[in-house]
Amino acid sequence: MRARHSVVTATLVAILVGVAAVGSVPADPGPPARRGRLAMRAHREALGRLDLSQQQKDRLRASVDEARPRLDALRARVCADLAGLRALMSGESPDPTAIGRAVLEVKQSRAALQAARRALREATLSLLSPEQRLELEGYIEGRQDALHPRGHRRW
Repeated sequence: MRARHSVVTATLVAILVGVAAVGSVPADPGPPARRGRLAMRAHREALGRLDLSQQQKDRLRASVDEARPRLDALRARVCADLAGLRALMSGESPDPTAIGRAVLEVKQSRAALQAARRALREATLSLLSPEQRLELEGYIEGRQDALHPRGHRRW
């Protein structure tokens, strides 16, 4: 009973801290690549609020350093695909077939980037204790609820 009470208290504190921290987030995060970077920054801020051991910090840093080149390459690919799509659409007489192919390329590159981010998040969660995981998820949920109230989320 006491452990349950402390978990509920930790969750509520994490949510309140998340809601208080939302004021510093810009209203329009901009293009998709920048939105992803904002999400990763929010994730880093949330991890910074946890009481991580030095071993957890070292492992976390190693997994991020390992994933960074792939994430950067995927981000660049999304931006390049979007630029190509914009160029095709801004032409005098856009080719619908080429535009359709470009849209599919953008969709595939975004999906690959999301999968890489999801893999990094899963690797991060595997390093945390159950209490830390709960606190992290509560913080992120509180932040998402403040940015995108229920019923208005983009995903």
